[in-house]
Amino acid sequence: MAQMSWMMWQQQVLNKIRRDYADILEHLTLDDIDWPSWRDLYDQGRSASDAVDHAFVRTSDVKRRRTDRY
Repeated sequence: MAQMSWMMWQQQVLNKIRRDYADILEHLTLDDIDWPSWRDLYDQGRSASDAVDHAFVRTSDVKRRRTDRY
Protein backbone atom coordinates (compact mmCIF):
# COMPACT_ATOMS: atom_id res chain seq x y z
CA MET A 1 0.00 0.00 0.00
CA ALA A 2 1.38 3.41 -0.97
CA GLN A 3 2.03 5.97 1.70
CA MET A 4 -0.27 8.98 1.59
CA SER A 5 1.19 12.33 0.62
CA TRP A 6 2.85 14.51 3.24
CA MET A 7 0.17 17.18 2.79
CA MET A 8 -2.70 14.72 3.26
CA TRP A 9 -1.00 13.26 6.32
CA GLN A 10 -0.53 16.73 7.81
CA GLN A 11 -4.24 17.44 7.37
CA GLN A 12 -5.14 14.17 9.08
CA VAL A 13 -2.83 14.99 11.98
CA LEU A 14 -4.42 18.42 12.32
CA ASN A 15 -7.92 16.92 12.25
CA LYS A 16 -7.02 14.34 14.91
CA ILE A 17 -5.48 16.97 17.20
CA ARG A 18 -8.54 19.17 16.77
CA ARG A 19 -10.84 16.25 17.64
CA ASP A 20 -8.84 14.93 20.57
CA TYR A 21 -7.94 18.29 22.07
CA ALA A 22 -10.86 20.47 20.98
CA ASP A 23 -11.25 21.95 24.43
CA ILE A 24 -7.75 23.47 24.38
CA LEU A 25 -6.70 23.58 20.72
CA GLU A 26 -9.97 24.62 19.13
CA HIS A 27 -8.47 27.15 16.70
CA LEU A 28 -5.33 25.25 15.70
CA THR A 29 -4.27 25.67 12.06
CA LEU A 30 -1.68 23.99 9.87
CA ASP A 31 0.60 26.99 10.36
CA ASP A 32 0.56 26.54 14.14
CA ILE A 33 2.25 23.14 14.02
CA ASP A 34 6.02 22.65 13.86
CA TRP A 35 5.92 20.21 10.95
CA PRO A 36 9.66 19.48 10.77
CA SER A 37 9.26 17.94 14.24
CA TRP A 38 6.59 15.59 12.88
CA ARG A 39 8.38 14.58 9.68
CA ASP A 40 10.22 11.62 11.21
CA LEU A 41 6.91 10.10 12.29
CA TYR A 42 5.62 10.42 8.72
CA ASP A 43 8.84 8.98 7.28
CA GLN A 44 8.56 6.02 9.66
CA GLY A 45 5.21 5.23 8.04
CA ARG A 46 3.13 5.96 11.13
CA SER A 47 -0.50 6.75 10.63
CA ALA A 48 -1.61 10.27 11.51
CA SER A 49 -3.52 8.84 14.48
CA ASP A 50 -0.50 6.91 15.75
CA ALA A 51 1.71 9.97 15.30
CA VAL A 52 -0.62 12.10 17.42
CA ASP A 53 -0.78 9.39 20.08
CA HIS A 54 3.01 9.23 20.07
CA ALA A 55 3.50 13.00 20.18
CA PHE A 56 0.87 13.54 22.88
CA VAL A 57 1.66 10.67 25.22
CA ARG A 58 -1.67 9.30 26.32
CA THR A 59 -2.52 9.12 30.00
CA SER A 60 -2.86 5.34 29.86
CA ASP A 61 0.71 5.10 28.55
CA VAL A 62 2.03 7.29 31.36
CA LYS A 63 0.14 5.28 33.99
CA ARG A 64 1.46 2.04 32.51
CA ARG A 65 5.05 3.30 32.66
CA ARG A 66 4.62 4.46 36.27
CA THR A 67 3.27 1.04 37.19
CA ASP A 68 6.15 -0.70 35.42
CA ARG A 69 8.66 1.04 37.69
CA TYR A 70 7.35 -0.50 40.89
